[in-house]
Amino acid sequence: MADTWITRTLPALSPWVAQWQASARLRWGVRLVLGILCVHGLLTVLDDVDQKRSALKAARQEGSRLAVMGQEGDWAARAQQAQEQLLAYRSMAWSGSDPALGEAALQDWLRKVTTGLGLTVRDLQVARVATPSAGAAATPAVPADGLVARVPPQTTAMRAKLIVDLKRSAVMALLAELQRNEQSLLVERLVWRGSAVPPQVELQLRALAGPSAPTAASAPKGQP
Repeated sequence: MADTWITRTLPALSPWVAQWQASARLRWGVRLVLGILCVHGLLTVLDDVDQKRSALKAARQEGSRLAVMGQEGDWAARAQQAQEQLLAYRSMAWSGSDPALGEAALQDWLRKVTTGLGLTVRDLQVARVATPSAGAAATPAVPADGLVARVPPQTTAMRAKLIVDLKRSAVMALLAELQRNEQSLLVERLVWRGSAVPPQVELQLRALAGPSAPTAASAPKGQP
């Protein structure tokens, strides 16, 4: 069977063998192609080795970093400190079981204060700052501009826009109220519109909304 296959194959290969023997250019071309394939394969292997070495080096560095971190300080104390900072942030947030309640609380407070100071409110808007993970329908279209990345856990960033008629003494009193308020309010932008009739002032504020901060007795303690 094998002899029959060889007998049939050899005549078909004879022209190729004859060309191989007669053409030096063909032989050199085939050798060049084989050489290029060998070099390509060698470079591929070397690249793979370099990648594995880099991954191993990164893993060793990460292991060393974790080992050093494991030997540093009291983790229970660090956890307690982080919890205290989180409680401090929550104490500055407009509390509510839902972010919408925080928005409503901020809007009601701004309207109450401005009315009490005798300021005429022309526009008052409060909206959550859109997060990358939230859909367009979940939150109003407000640019994040990096604010969300600095928001503490379990809190939501808000932005308020307030336009009132210009009364210098009342506006200064409003700014003082914003500074004195227990919940944090940052005046991001203040514009005097002297050309408007009547003259107006526009304020853009930043604030946080989140759950109520627990009391010191009910706050969770760091685990030993």
